[in-house]
Amino acid sequence: MRVVLSVAFLFAFAAVLARADEPKSDLPIPQDKWDLSYLEKQWNVTLKSVKCNKKGTGEAGYFELLLEFTKDTSDVQGLVSTMIESRGSGAGSASGVLGGKPVFHLCVFDSDNVMIQKVTQIGLSAGEISGKQGDAFRVVFVINSDALGKAAKVQARPLESTPKSSASK
Repeated sequence: MRVVLSVAFLFAFAAVLARADEPKSDLPIPQDKWDLSYLEKQWNVTLKSVKCNKKGTGEAGYFELLLEFTKDTSDVQGLVSTMIESRGSGAGSASGVLGGKPVFHLCVFDSDNVMIQKVTQIGLSAGEISGKQGDAFRVVFVINSDALGKAAKVQARPLESTPKSSASK
């Protein structure tokens, strides 16, 4: 009987240790729930990491993404035009537009796939948008507290040049 209990205890202890080795994410939106495939298709940019600076419950989330070029890309103007210069200013505070008219935004969805926020102010906080394979850069933005409490995933999407209407067919 003791042997059976000892073996059962060892298995239970091993299971606890195995769970302790699993990486724990303090991110309000786990990294695997970030779909930036649009950026990869358009500019060969992939997501390397996500960080969130959130002080407490009910506060906005200040996000920092580390993005990297997977291939050389000659035309990065659309990517540049979306960024706001924010070096040294902190997430959410802009000090000037790098390019011109934004061409994409980040859509925040809840668990029912209802879009709850569109993020259009995305700041370049570190690095350079060079278009060279292996070069990385950091961008920052804010997800408001109401959306952050419900957020389940984020997706990059192109901005529509003309709004689509269901009445015009």
